[in-house]
Amino acid sequence: MKKFILLFIFCSCLFGCTLNSNESINHKQFLLDIQSTMPLEIYNELQKNGYFSQIDNTLSIANDEHNPTLRLDFTYKNNILVNYVAKEYGFIDNMKNQTINEEEAMTLAKQFAKIFLQKNILLEKTDNLNDYIGKNYITFKDNENNIYLVQLNKNMIIKYINNS
Repeated sequence: MKKFILLFIFCSCLFGCTLNSNESINHKQFLLDIQSTMPLEIYNELQKNGYFSQIDNTLSIANDEHNPTLRLDFTYKNNILVNYVAKEYGFIDNMKNQTINEEEAMTLAKQFAKIFLQKNILLEKTDNLNDYIGKNYITFKDNENNIYLVQLNKNMIIKYINNS
């Protein structure tokens, strides 16, 4: 029954889930965007067990409706991504490490911007998110002062903040 409900929700949203009266997200395309910008384990888990939900302008995709171990939150305003965060409930910590270097992290942030923001950006390293300073994280700022936090040992953007 649970799989039927998830399939129904997923199929219903393929035709566009409204974030507000002017915005909609195609979930099938959304999963393809995740596949292009995140580790394969994330994509595979969400492809298999993805549960979409929406509160106001935030679209969440989790691997379970009630007890997720993985949840990605994307908040939009006027069809523009203004915030993204990978909520940590254990799934990411349990993924195999796929450590990347600073240059690869910068390429990942540029790919994220190209896919989710439809922009080509220039980046510079920053320490704007002091809570994450350490060998497993790196933070970049783009030419519009937007922030990208990359978890190096997981090859993943875990936070994006639109400051423009």
